Amino acid sequence: MDEKVYVRHPAGFFKYGRCLLLLRALDGLPKSPKLWYNTFVDLLKSLGLKRVPKEPCIMANEWLLIFFFVDDSVMVYRPEDRERAQEFKARLKALLKIKEIGPLKWFLGMRVLRDRSAHKAWLCQDAYIEELVHRYRLYNGVFTTPRSVEDLKPLPDDVPEGQNPSADSIKRYQKRVGSITYLVERTRPNVAKTARKLA
Repeated sequence: MDEKVYVRHPAGFFKYGRCLLLLRALDGLPKSPKLWYNTFVDLLKSLGLKRVPKEPCIMANEWLLIFFFVDDSVMVYRPEDRERAQEFKARLKALLKIKEIGPLKWFLGMRVLRDRSAHKAWLCQDAYIEELVHRYRLYNGVFTTPRSVEDLKPLPDDVPEGQNPSADSIKRYQKRVGSITYLVERTRPNVAKTARKLA
């Protein structure tokens, strides 16, 4: 913690006239993500990495690149630097408790497909798209184009009383559009025009 924060006792541990001093950032504390980010970046700097300009979550040196989001991180290096990377990882493990899960297959909900012989990689969000199909009950739909060829029109200003969309239906619509926007930002720029129009 970078400042004093006092908290109430958990249920069942109340003591009249007393409170607790928080010693470490806890999940759910508004400052926790920023404190963790600063700690992790400082630690990587101490191991010889530098931040990539304009990319707050990518750090590198001449032979190693690490990109991360909160506590998910990926190390990228050439095969000839494998031994140095293992040494770096050992130094990092001496400073942090790390769970290593092997070769990169998933990152932030994106599946990573690789063709090593052709030196190619793809990001795929098929699992996320399937989840959206089930969440919004779209399983009976047939999708042949990214969107309908008929242009969308905004609601007219003179909608009869009682026919305006409810706050709940507006919120549900916004969630759907937000779900599509997430896809556009990551792996599906081909639906950007549709997402913009829906938004």
